[in-house]
Amino acid sequence: MIKKLFILLFLSLLFFTNACEKDNFSLLSVKDRLTQRKWIMRSFVDYQANQTFPVSKTSYQFKWDGTYIITKPDNEQIFSTWELIDNNKYLRIGTNTFRISYISGRLLSLQYGDMNIFYVPE
Repeated sequence: MIKKLFILLFLSLLFFTNACEKDNFSLLSVKDRLTQRKWIMRSFVDYQANQTFPVSKTSYQFKWDGTYIITKPDNEQIFSTWELIDNNKYLRIGTNTFRISYISGRLLSLQYGDMNIFYVPE
């Protein structure tokens, strides 16, 4: 009886640990969320024109030191800076400022005026 109880407890703890592991990303700071993944631009939505535009698979890698690298499909790289402002609600990339609409382990959404840009992890 005790052996079965121990096995049940062990399996419960194992399940709980694995379930929590998936949620750990949501416990990270916005800076950690940005810098722990390389982000691929997936779509660009203009809400004023009510259109979605296809985009090339450009990757964005935010570095902890405030620099970032854009890598275009032809492997051309662009280097610039970024910073979080206004209590991590906005992301300034170079001279452009985006509102962080959403960030999770599976999606990053940045808003610029009437446009939203969606990124997924590489």
